[in-house]
Amino acid sequence: MRKLRNHEFAEAYSLIASNVGLEELEADYLSQAVDNVKGYAKNLTLLRNLKRQHPITEQIDLLKNERHQYLLSLRGRVAYYMKSPVKDEQVAAKRLSVWLSAYHEFFKGARIHAQSNLVDNMCDEIETTEAIQGPIEELGLIYTIQTIQAITSNIRRLHLQRLQEVKEESAQAKHIRDTAFAHLVTLWKSLEVSTSLNTHDGALCRSLFESINWVIIDFKAKYLDKVTRRENEKLKETEQDNNPVTD
Repeated sequence: MRKLRNHEFAEAYSLIASNVGLEELEADYLSQAVDNVKGYAKNLTLLRNLKRQHPITEQIDLLKNERHQYLLSLRGRVAYYMKSPVKDEQVAAKRLSVWLSAYHEFFKGARIHAQSNLVDNMCDEIETTEAIQGPIEELGLIYTIQTIQAITSNIRRLHLQRLQEVKEESAQAKHIRDTAFAHLVTLWKSLEVSTSLNTHDGALCRSLFESINWVIIDFKAKYLDKVTRRENEKLKETEQDNNPVTD
């Protein structure tokens, strides 16, 4: 069960927990082991929820798309002023158009890190290069630049917050999973002791052994099937790379 994904482990554990304790056991150590397994099942909710999209992701995506629109707006306004009848505006726009053309690859889609780096580079150049700073002031684009900077700061703040929360969730999930696994191991060993000593609970313990084992076998089979499919896909990709189709 160690190799199962978190949500698979949670499901396997729940199946085992729901199948034990249906009949009363005489030995206190067995009853305690069963109670521990059943009682801990409610703590596995986090393992099932780890696959969900983090709530901050939606906020980041909205800001990412908003920033992209502002960047496109910046470029669009520069293009607009290139046709201005005012000579100074036209000259300023042409200078900025040449400047922005060096970054044209970064305007093709909304991307978190690539466009954050773009904003950093653009702002550094604006701050240190008078030939860029002047045209931006001439065309009244300072507020747009400041807005793009503010959005970028928010994106980074939320990204770091999400990383921290994911890290904390992962650590909590590991603790929950390790504890749950320890309860299963204790139950398994308790069943082994009872079976080997041939106690009054022996027949029931053998039945529980069988039930638990079938759950483990079922999930192990699913895991191995998944691994086999991945390996076959990789093998197929390798064969395609080694035998390219030519016209």
